[in-house]
Amino acid sequence: MKPKQLTVSAGLIVVLVFLFSLPTLLNSQYWTHVLILSTISVVMAVSLRCLTRVGQISMGSAGFMLVGAYTSAILVMKAGFNGWLSILLGGILASVIAFGASFPFLRAKGVYFAILTVTLAEALRMIAFYWVKLTGGYSGIASIPPPEAIRLPGLGTIGFDSKAHYYYLVLVIAIVCLVIMYRLERSWLGLMWSSINENDQLARSCGINIKRHKTLLIVVTAFFMGIAGGFYAHYMGTITPSGDPGSPFGFTASLYLIIYMMVGGEGYFAGPIVGAYLLTIVPELGRSLQQYIPLLMGAVLLLVVFVFPEGIVGLAARLVRVGKRMLTRAQLTPAVADVKEPSREHE
Repeated sequence: MKPKQLTVSAGLIVVLVFLFSLPTLLNSQYWTHVLILSTISVVMAVSLRCLTRVGQISMGSAGFMLVGAYTSAILVMKAGFNGWLSILLGGILASVIAFGASFPFLRAKGVYFAILTVTLAEALRMIAFYWVKLTGGYSGIASIPPPEAIRLPGLGTIGFDSKAHYYYLVLVIAIVCLVIMYRLERSWLGLMWSSINENDQLARSCGINIKRHKTLLIVVTAFFMGIAGGFYAHYMGTITPSGDPGSPFGFTASLYLIIYMMVGGEGYFAGPIVGAYLLTIVPELGRSLQQYIPLLMGAVLLLVVFVFPEGIVGLAARLVRVGKRMLTRAQLTPAVADVKEPSREHE
């Protein structure tokens, strides 16, 4: 293993150990709750970034999260399905809806595609709002049970009736989702997506089926967002189709995902992860300023766009490169000083 790969692997291990030890270190039900919601936001933000790999941006991500949440809750509460199966089916249904919507939506590009995603998300929310017999209407669905306990041979049964256990569950699921998305991006598919993002006309001339790849990414993005919605429903125990700024199914929630991605660094896989954790945890430190959070989010986004458009991760990478160049120059300077003048005796 190369030194760079070894350093990255060691860093990942340290981060994972730190994340798994947080409930013990914090010893706080409230902050464990914040971490659970932050981790769900991480899955959503990284899923959204997958779609940007082909030059598309969605402003209706919360709609697929709503589909996953309501599907899982309805199947468990009204059809008696297993919780784990219902969460999976919620992700699949979100993918099916995204697949059907991709055919008309992909005829549009840029801001027009984004507007269509907002329309779809609001349509899904309105269905949940007015289909009272199935979804409970404005009252929503309450008393949603947590997923069934897991039996591990030799380790006993792990239930999810405590916040710490649910945090570990969501963290493991998030890691699995992130690994899948990372491997997809680093595969030959990722190379094709990058070529489409750089120049779709050139990619088409090389024989790449642009519509097929964009459809695939829309479906993959919707699936992971549906999974995130299912876990959110089972954790919170209550869901409503509210479009308020604090609702995870409203337009504001979709905008926040874009902000997480851009602030962290859209060009880096770790960007949405850093952005989601930072912008969901830091505001909790100032609860008295909650009414100003949307304004502060907008200010942060403007700061990033105009000052360091590469995001926090990109800025950190740039500082590391500058530090390496300065260190290299410092090491070369003494060596240059030690070089003796050539002899002039033969002149």
